[in-house]
Amino acid sequence: MSNITMINRPKERQTPIEIALQIDEQGKTTTKLLYSFLELHPAAYSRWVKSNVENNKFAELGADYFSLNMDVEYSGKGQKARNYKLTASFAKKLAMGSDSPKGEEAHDYFIMVEQNAKKFANNTNNLASLISNDPILAIRVQQIEMEQRITQIEEKANDVRQSISEVQNKVETVKEVFAPKKENWREMIVKNIVSIAESAGVEYREIWNECYNELDRSGFDMKKRLKNSQNRMEKLGYSKTAVSRLKRIDVIERDPKAKEIFTNIVSRMVLKYVI
Repeated sequence: MSNITMINRPKERQTPIEIALQIDEQGKTTTKLLYSFLELHPAAYSRWVKSNVENNKFAELGADYFSLNMDVEYSGKGQKARNYKLTASFAKKLAMGSDSPKGEEAHDYFIMVEQNAKKFANNTNNLASLISNDPILAIRVQQIEMEQRITQIEEKANDVRQSISEVQNKVETVKEVFAPKKENWREMIVKNIVSIAESAGVEYREIWNECYNELDRSGFDMKKRLKNSQNRMEKLGYSKTAVSRLKRIDVIERDPKAKEIFTNIVSRMVLKYVI
């Protein structure tokens, strides 16, 4: 057992024996890797696989080992044998039961683990007994536990306060969007369009076009309404320059229903991109 920890490099969340057997993220290794760890004679690989894996009455294909649909060459003479995926628990059993120096190391390792677990259990029992027989120590333990609980409660309270603060910020933003404005309606729309574009990381024109398209989908034919408004201006004697300067936002602002729909469209986009 003296070499097992020297063979391996520390690996997070794995025991030394699991590292030695090269257990992967799925909790499996292969017969090839296990055989290499045991340092058995290459020529005996095929026979070892048959005896310990394929003909093992305590192992089940699809539960303890899995076919890899590939062969490995072991004898150096071109002879090949089947390679299998092994669960970590099955690989540990085979390692511990191997009649080899490495198998003896694995066996010693598991005995050591069991002894350490027993010591831990005994120490825990002894500590519990000591606490129960010493009122002052029992009170101190209770104080420590209470302090830990208070710390946990304070951490949760901080999380709650942070969440409340975030919600309040969102509420204020929503109020900013939906509450009646003292400022000019158009200025409010422009300011929100700017916020949306900056949050979405796109050009302002893209947001304007998206809002106009959404207005069209709601049944407000923007192109037709703009053309009708320009025709009325021409009939009323407005100059060509004035007619050409008429914008879609001008048409919307003059129509209460369109104005309401467009405000809702912008508000939804604020909720989508800004909040």
